Amino acid sequence: MELTPEMKRNRLPSMNFEAEILADPHDNSELYVIPSMRSLTSEEYVEAFQSFLDHSTEHQCMDEFNKEVMPHIMAG
Repeated sequence: MELTPEMKRNRLPSMNFEAEILADPHDNSELYVIPSMRSLTSEEYVEAFQSFLDHSTEHQCMDEFNKEVMPHIMAG
């Protein structure tokens, strides 16, 4: 797919999107997201959402439940 001028203008300078949007906070608590001043491309949105899922404790707990506990409940 050929990038339009707008898509090229909106591209991040780095291919490591997660490193671009996640930063260490000043108080060393947890990672936080740096606010962006532009819209994300579709690819960046998917990558950001996957990063959210990878770092989301709630999602990790639900994923573990669905993969490890739910099959035993359904079988039993």
